[in-house]
Amino acid sequence: MTGSWISIAIEVVVAVLLTITIGYCVLLNTRLKRLRADETQLRATIGELVRVTEVAERAIGGLREAATECDRTLAKRVREAEYFSVEIAREIGEGSQVLERIMQITRTARATAAAEPAPPTGGSAMPEAQAPDVAPPSAADAAAARPRMSELKAKFAQSAERLASLRRDMDGRAA
Repeated sequence: MTGSWISIAIEVVVAVLLTITIGYCVLLNTRLKRLRADETQLRATIGELVRVTEVAERAIGGLREAATECDRTLAKRVREAEYFSVEIAREIGEGSQVLERIMQITRTARATAAAEPAPPTGGSAMPEAQAPDVAPPSAADAAAARPRMSELKAKFAQSAERLASLRRDMDGRAA
């Protein structure tokens, strides 16, 4: 009988071990199910990340293209501003020269008018030299030209400041 007790004990031990193994398998099965569910969620998350990354790459490409276009447009405008600035400076210089000539003519005409004696009121036998048809500019004309010149100088200063500002912006963006 001893042999049967040993075989029963071995079978009981095997049954207990099988029960423990079955319990462990059930536990592993639940963990594997959770892992598979997490894997599905992880795959969905990765897929969403891939899609979002592609959208971001396209957006970045569009932004680069827009920045390049803005840079070209800005460079074109700066070149135009520089051209107009040079033109305005040239025209202001020419205007200053014309104004100086007008002022010189006015001064000369005033000095000549002050130095000439008053013409006689009576008739004379000799014909006098006739004055030219073009009258020298009056003091009112010269006074009217001064504000215009200062206005032109102010506009030139504004355009020069704007050009300097645009250059600073371009240098800041290039850096």
